Amino acid sequence: MSKIVTIPDSNLPTTSPGRGIREPRNKHLVPEGYKNMAKAMEKQFVQHMISQMDKTVGRSEEGSSAKEYYRSLLHDEFAEQISQSDALGIQDIVLDEIYPRNLRNETTYKSHMAQKKNNQVGQQAYHNTTTMEEGKR
Repeated sequence: MSKIVTIPDSNLPTTSPGRGIREPRNKHLVPEGYKNMAKAMEKQFVQHMISQMDKTVGRSEEGSSAKEYYRSLLHDEFAEQISQSDALGIQDIVLDEIYPRNLRNETTYKSHMAQKKNNQVGQQAYHNTTTMEEGKR
């Protein structure tokens, strides 16, 4: 009779206590820009989903442009609240695609942050150089 051997993988999703939502591990090692992108994509998806659901509601009166505008603001706020709660898990799926779990380690994170800092320093130096050249003219 053969035994089933399980090998724990630290990159597999885990269940959060109390929420029952699966989250990838090492999320703290994902740069903020990637997290913001994933959150924005989830918000856009939820906003589209809500607006499509709203189209199925029968309305007796014609909607004015003001009502449509405020309805779109309401949909935007609903989408914002849903994406803030991170309850759908779309952010995690997007993060897995744009910043895979095998890149989520201290070395990669520190390298990314150092590169970001170097880019900012380089941009500042370029800005200072172009400003000085414009002043000479």
